[in-house]
Amino acid sequence: YPVNPITIIGAVVIIGIIILFINASARKRKAKQFLSKNPGAALMTFHNKRIGNTDFADNIRIATLNGKEPQWFFVRPTIPAIYLKPGENEIKLYAEWARGGGNHIKMYKSNPISMTVSAQTDGYYSLEYNIPANEYNFEQFDTLAESIRKKN
Repeated sequence: YPVNPITIIGAVVIIGIIILFINASARKRKAKQFLSKNPGAALMTFHNKRIGNTDFADNIRIATLNGKEPQWFFVRPTIPAIYLKPGENEIKLYAEWARGGGNHIKMYKSNPISMTVSAQTDGYYSLEYNIPANEYNFEQFDTLAESIRKKN
């Protein structure tokens, strides 16, 4: 019997969604394990480009956090985050963004840098990369909701 192409496409989409949910669950589980081993860890969210504002990078990539691969997860469906240990944290990172449109999109990447950030117990922070200023902005907030609603 011939297989309907729409059936194949539907099956691939459903399998892809299942894999995404499994991956997200595994990331959250690892983040919870980190939190259980590091009580009082601070939460740092990553902010990317906002609609109509091209001054900020699309992605911030953390290569290492305190010499180890970071355990990032999504604190909200489109907002990635990591936990920071209270005190000084050494981060090696770079930013990525795209410019152009249609068939002419060019990818850019900042030079990798190391930066030290200080996190308070149970604190909330955000990190973003300002492209024109060529700098990372690390800000503290009182609540998770404030760090998520951050506006440029």
